[in-house]
Amino acid sequence: MVSLRLSLVLFLSSAFTLSESTSCPPLTPRSEPPSNVRDLRIDDFAVIMAMGDSMSAGFNAGPDGKTDMKEHRGVSFSIGGDAGAITLPNFISSVKRNGELVGPAVGMLSQPQFKATCAGQDIDDVCRLSAAVDGSDLQDLIDLQVGYLNRTLHTASWAANVSVTRDWKLLTIFSGLDDTVFYNASDPTKQPTSLDLLAANLEQLLQAIHRALPRTYVNLMMLPELFDPSVTTSGLSCKFFKWYSEHAGIHWTATNEWISTIKSYNTIYMETAARWKSKQLDDFAVVLQPFMQNAPLTKQDMDTLDCFHPNLASHQGMALGLWNNMLAGSLAAKSTNWKVKGNATCPQGTSRLVV
Repeated sequence: MVSLRLSLVLFLSSAFTLSESTSCPPLTPRSEPPSNVRDLRIDDFAVIMAMGDSMSAGFNAGPDGKTDMKEHRGVSFSIGGDAGAITLPNFISSVKRNGELVGPAVGMLSQPQFKATCAGQDIDDVCRLSAAVDGSDLQDLIDLQVGYLNRTLHTASWAANVSVTRDWKLLTIFSGLDDTVFYNASDPTKQPTSLDLLAANLEQLLQAIHRALPRTYVNLMMLPELFDPSVTTSGLSCKFFKWYSEHAGIHWTATNEWISTIKSYNTIYMETAARWKSKQLDDFAVVLQPFMQNAPLTKQDMDTLDCFHPNLASHQGMALGLWNNMLAGSLAAKSTNWKVKGNATCPQGTSRLVV
């Protein structure tokens, strides 16, 4: 999303570090990577990637609640790799005894990326395989982000040892809120992206990923259904940002439609994931991650400037929720509310990811 776009997340105290939140021992590495996605362990991934909008880019997720209008990509829940940060890549790295995890983003960008992927030295210095772009709806993931990941994996010097066809890759997708809160540019009625178009875009996106990035395990994040849309105008700065964005030409859809739209989108996500599961592919999986679906959201979960983006504590909580859901023993065992605090699950040598 742009800096004015909505990213809705949850609260978890930031008063712990990665070393304190998990004491998982490193796993003994396997002699050969598995040949089938249904035999994957969490430490089998050689590459980690993320797609999404400004939430995945860590916009306004500065330390101590700092809201500086910058993208703190190194602490993003799904792709951040800053030392000591509570993120999915750092959780995975903590149990990999041998081998580097290629792709985590580090540091920050002082200027948000709007409608364009990272470029130039920013790719090597910060973004790496964080393809997130401010203002992205699902259409933008197709048009911009698949190509960025494919191109970067094939050209970056730090990815020179990666085999796109042989190495296992983890991709987390969090998208759909821009389709809800704003509207698809092709729709003159300026309504949320229609259900038919969203379903078609999601299917096209997954097909494009499968063609470009075989041996990929896709985390498809469900959207949050329990939040009060009035949080977007719950303070003076929040109201100002919404007013300013409207005068700058950004159209907001009616807030009373948001929850019903999100629920409909989640239904599409569930149907799409079930259809891809039925394909029984050996080299590709699309797995729902529902840990945001039934978690209540408050103003305390957002940054204090525009009230649209997750603060650092929220990124930390989401990282733990995603890690634990990936290690759940079954789809039914996955949590739909990561605001219920708990310890990090530790994988065993016999643990396999649910497909």
